[in-house]
Order: sequence, then structure tokens, then C-alpha cells
Amino acid sequence: MNFFIPYAAIPATVASGHYDVALVLLSFAIATIAAYVALTILLQITPGNDRSRKRGCILGALVMGTGIWSMHFTGMLAFKMDMVHSYHLGLTTLSMAIAALFSWAVFYNITSKRLTWWRIVLNAPLMGIGIASMHYIGMAAMQMEGDIRYIAPPFWTSIGIAIVISAIALWMMRRVSDAIINQQLWHIGTSIVLGLAVCGMHYTGMVAAVFLPYATCRFDSTQDHSALVGCVLMANVAVVFLALFEMSRDIANRKITEERLQKYAIELEQARARAEQATEEKSQFVASISHELRTPMNGILGMVYLLGDTPLNPLQRDYINTINHSAQNLLLLINDVLDMSKIEAGELIIEKTPFDIKTDFVQTINLLKSLALNKGIALLYTIDSAMPDRVISDHGHFIQIITNLIGNAIKFTEAGKVEANLRYDAANHSIHCVVKDTGIGIPEGKREVIFEKFVQGDVSITRKYGGTGLGLAITKRLIMMLGGEIGFDSQVNVGSRFWFTLPVALPDWSSAQRPNAAIALPDTRLIKADMARVLIAEDNAINQMFLLAILKKFGFDAIDVTENGVQVMEKIERGSQYHAIFMDCRMPEMDGYEATRLIREREQKADKPVHIPIIAMTANALSGDREACLKAGMDEYLSKPLQPDRLKDVLKRWFLFSSDAELLPRSSANTENAIPSMDFERLKLVAETDADKASVLAIFFRAAKELVATMQNARRGEEFPQWKNAAHSLKGSAANLGMTALENVCRQAEKAADISYDRRTILLTQIKDEIERIKAYVIRQNPALLPPEI
Repeated sequence: MNFFIPYAAIPATVASGHYDVALVLLSFAIATIAAYVALTILLQITPGNDRSRKRGCILGALVMGTGIWSMHFTGMLAFKMDMVHSYHLGLTTLSMAIAALFSWAVFYNITSKRLTWWRIVLNAPLMGIGIASMHYIGMAAMQMEGDIRYIAPPFWTSIGIAIVISAIALWMMRRVSDAIINQQLWHIGTSIVLGLAVCGMHYTGMVAAVFLPYATCRFDSTQDHSALVGCVLMANVAVVFLALFEMSRDIANRKITEERLQKYAIELEQARARAEQATEEKSQFVASISHELRTPMNGILGMVYLLGDTPLNPLQRDYINTINHSAQNLLLLINDVLDMSKIEAGELIIEKTPFDIKTDFVQTINLLKSLALNKGIALLYTIDSAMPDRVISDHGHFIQIITNLIGNAIKFTEAGKVEANLRYDAANHSIHCVVKDTGIGIPEGKREVIFEKFVQGDVSITRKYGGTGLGLAITKRLIMMLGGEIGFDSQVNVGSRFWFTLPVALPDWSSAQRPNAAIALPDTRLIKADMARVLIAEDNAINQMFLLAILKKFGFDAIDVTENGVQVMEKIERGSQYHAIFMDCRMPEMDGYEATRLIREREQKADKPVHIPIIAMTANALSGDREACLKAGMDEYLSKPLQPDRLKDVLKRWFLFSSDAELLPRSSANTENAIPSMDFERLKLVAETDADKASVLAIFFRAAKELVATMQNARRGEEFPQWKNAAHSLKGSAANLGMTALENVCRQAEKAADISYDRRTILLTQIKDEIERIKAYVIRQNPALLPPEI
């Protein structure tokens, strides 16, 4: 028996029928609802839960298979044909099973992993064939006195429709799982398209069907299909029941999930609150410990500084040096612990500003040279000629990084030298620093952990050299926070080579960003220290004593002292006028922040407001302290223990000192232990014999005398080029001979050619003093090197 029949072979006796529109629409609704429920079940599958997936696929397949079957036979009921016919129970049941089986296969495949394009391509034919198989097996279940043949083109078209529209539905199903908004609209749309795939296939397949009655065929327009109606009704009821069951289950699960999520959210919020409280408590603890440790340290170092200026015998001097050395080591330990606490708490602030990188690098080397000389090792450095004068990065942390690395190199080197090299990588806009030493090296087993906290080479190193093992850990974290890298290579008993890179930017030299613009005052006239009146607000008696003594050394005569903010306001309200106020941040009754705010409010209300410089003094160590001080209206920020040289640098913004030479360490009055004024290793590079050295030095001092005279004449008026050229020339000569301190002062003078007369006078005085200091140092080393006429 042939399955297909050509158009030309269709006889005139073919049976025909018509459709009940209401039942056609009902069939589409059944297919769409079944698709919606099946998709809802699939969306409830828990990702990664195999049991949930199997259960969801089985239930979804039963709903979809029943829906396809119900749609088919509702469509058959919609087709009104007079040929007497019935349906074979076995084939009818098989058609439903086929629909459910193919649906399960598709659902199981598409829920195994993400629904990719190739999965859609593979499963769309499977879905389409499943729909078509159910349809044509259902058609084969028809029992009547006649045959069914199919017209080939619409037959194949029906299968193609099922496959293509199923592919569209699967693509939309992918969008349902991905959709964040309008997910319900995609859900409904996918159900409608899948319903169209089922109905489109069915009604196109009915177009392909040709009913050929036998001669004995009976016709009855009133034939009863109540059994089929009952089956379809039962199937639809089953679909509706499953739908209601799954939706109620979904609602129950959602409610349980929401309750769990709400519970988890509450627990998470409580945990977050506890964590924040712990962090806050830790921050307060660090602040309190910082204040309690730094305050007595300020007193110890301050008294040692003052005591070092008094007449002492050699034994007493040695005791003072020992106390100072121990106190400085304790301060380093405190700073390391507090720095690590700030880093771990996220309290460390990165503040990128323009700074003179060459000067800071050289000054750091000079400060560390005394440590190297005391151990009998050389501390050398080179700076790339392409290095810009100023860069933008974190000034303070840059100095901390190179201090840690060079200090470590000196500490672990017993003989030989330490070299530091600084260069600029223009292509990557970064600086590259290398610190090499001839020290003990790092054992192989410790190289992987050398940047971790509390790690040193071994226990014997800790006993011999001391330290916390935090220096390199802090250094690495600072470099990483600045966006850089750090590394090293080392060989035991040969030495180590540490390097780091930091990204930097170059400042835009607009008028607002000139080097001196940051410290410019509306009134550029400086007040002489001995003519100024200042106020100290400090509740600690030792700190009062130290600051009072230091200010008197600087030349201040009129100094008032108070113990809290209330007393400060009382003095100001009584009409006392001050050129500067040193304000401790933490004081009883009224702290420094509140006192500063009240002073600024009073200034704003005045008819002729006069801005009083307020310098904050704090022993705290948390991030935000500086910002809090500046926000309150303070002009500068000093952390305790106060360093006299740092204090004087700050005061130079507003005051002129009679002798403006840089402060030297006061821990020893013995000049042999002071930082050397020149590096004789550099002198050996240009002169080998003493006679040659004497000749070179004579040429230098004669040239320096002429250059200083030029600067003396050029400091008045507008002769900036002469001043700058003379400073530049003297700077080059000093650098060639290893006179780093003089080189630094000349560099400042060269860059500050257009500043005020008072500031040029200060710089010129520093240059003269440094030249005399160099002469004294040469005489102490070898008097024969300095001619009498010099």
C-alpha cells in the first residue's frame, strides 16, 4: 500500500470535511498552556542538582506530551467529517507515549548544560520529529472503512514547520533563562511559539491527508465521539492539575526560599555589623595604642635631643647616644606594627602629589650614610640623567620604600658596599630602582616567604640583627598599592639585589602647579621668628617642655602655653594675637579639632579676617587623620614624635630664621660621627694622589667663591638667569665631587630662581654654610688637601 498519493491520482470520491473554529482555538490554547507549564517546571530545576533535573524533565515531558496529544485529538474533534470512524486504543496510547518520550529527550538534553546554539540545532529536529511522530501515529489510529494517503509536499512541509518553529521556541527558551527583566514576557512568548509549532504541524499535516472511502463505507453526520471527548477531557484535566500542583509547589518553594534568604540576609547583616564593629574597635585600638606609645616616645626623643645640646663628658655622651639609638629602634618597631595594622585594615591612604624625586632620593641616601659609615661600608648611588626633576606619586610612601630597602641592605651587610640606582622608564612612565649589597644574602628556603610578615632569613638573623620582619612585607604592600612591582635575586654570602618599579606621572607645569605654588601665601612676606608670637596647645607636660625648648632654639621668644582648647579660646577671646598655633588634636575638655573650627568661624565673622596658621600635632596613626585636620581648618600636620628638622621645614612657610641651615642630628656633639659633607670615594675617581686631590679641591673652592658672589649680587632685582646659572654650575661641581648636601641645596636654589628675596637669602646662607662645613670636613680628614689661602 502506497503512503503518498499524487495530486493527479486523487479520485473524485475523496471524503472531505470542515473545521469547528472554536475547537481549533481550543486546541491551540491546550498546546500553549501545556508548553507554559512544562517550561515553568524546567525553570524550577536547581542547577547542579541531578535529582531535581531528572524529576523536572520527567514531569515536564509528561505535561508536554499530554499537551501535544490533547491538542491533536482536540484538532481531530474540530475536523467535521461524515465518514464513520473511531480510534484504536493501543495506537492512540502509543502516540501519547511517543510525544512524552521525545519531549523528555529534548528537555534532558537542553537542561544538562547551558543552551548553546549547537544544542538548539541538535534538539530542534528532535522536538519537531516528536511532534510529527505523535501526529501521524495518531492519524494511523483512525479506524474506518477507507484508507488515508498523504500528499508529499504538505506532508514534508508539516515536519519542516515543526522543526523550524521548535528551533525558534528553543532560542526563546534560552532568552528566558538569561533574561533579567521581562522574564515573564519571554516565558509566555516561548509558550505561544511552541504551541504554534504543535498546531502548525498538525493542521499542515491535515492538509496533506487524503481520505479515500471504500464502496462499503458508511457516512453519518451525527456520529458520537464521546469516548474521545472523555479521553481528551481527562488529559486536559490532568494537565491543569499538574499545572496547579507545580504552581502551588513553586509558590511554596519560593516562600521557603524567600524565608531562607531573608534569614540569611539577616544573618549576613548581623555578621557585617559585627565585622564593622570589630574593624572599628580595631581602628580605635590602633589609634589608642598609637597615641599612648607615641606620646611618651615624643618625650623621650625630645629630652634626648635637648640633653645632647648640653655640656656632657664622653661617658655621658655615650649613654645619650645609646638611649637615642634604642629609642629610635623602638620608634621604628612601633611604626612598622602600626603601618601593617593600617594596611590590613584598609586604613592606609594613597595620596599622589608632585615632589622632587631626585632631591628626596639623595636626601634619603645622606640620612642613611651615617649607618653605613659606622659599619665601615660604602653607600653609593646613581641617578639616571633622564630622570625628571619632579614626578607625581605618593611622596611619603616612596621615601618609606627606599628607606626600608636601603636600610635593610645596610643592616645585613658587614663589609663591602651598598649601591642604589634610580632610573626613569619613559616608555612605561615608571621609575625603576635597584638596591644591591654585598651582604649575607637570603637562603634558598626563605626566598618564597621573604615578603611575608614576621619573616627573616632564620632565627639567628633575628638575634643578631634584630627587627620585626615587617619591613619587606610593608614595602611590598605599599608598592602594590601604588600599582608597582617588586622582586629580588640573592646568593648566600655574596649579596642581594632588590628592585622595584612604580608608575608615575609628570606634573603639568601650569601656574597653579609650580613647585612653590603649594606653599605660597597671599602675603609672601615672612615674619622673623624672634618677632613672632606663637601659642602651644598641648596637655602633656613633657611635650610642652620639648616643644618650648625647640621653638626657643629656632629663635622664638614670645611663646604662650595652654593645656586644652578651652584655654586657647579664652586667650583668643581676650584679644591675644598669634602668628601661629601648635594644636594637639587630643586634649581634655575641648580637643584641637573643635578649637580650630571655632577659631576659623571667628575669623570669618571678623571685619578684617586674619588667618592664623594652625599646625596640628597628633600621636594617632590612622588614615584620615590628616584629612580630618585639614577639614577642621588646620594648615599643617605633624605626627609625634616631633622631628625638629621636619618642624622647621613646616615653619619656613611663615617664618624667617636668623640662621636657616638644616638641622643636624643632635644625638652626638662629636663631629666625627656626623653625616659627612662629601664622599671621598667620588674624589678618588678624579684624583688619585693627595697632590691631585688638593689641586681639584682648590679649583672647586675658588670657583665656588666666584659663583657664590654671583648669586649674592643676583639675589636682588630681576637677575634670575644669573642666579639660576650660578646655582646650576655649583650644583654640577658638587655632584661630581660627592658633595651631596651642597648639591641638594644648589638644586633647590636653581629651581627657585623666581621666589622671594627672603627665600633666596635663606638658600644662599645654606650654600655658604655647607661650603664651610665641607672645608672643615676636609681639614679633619687630611689638612694637607686644603691650601692655606682657601
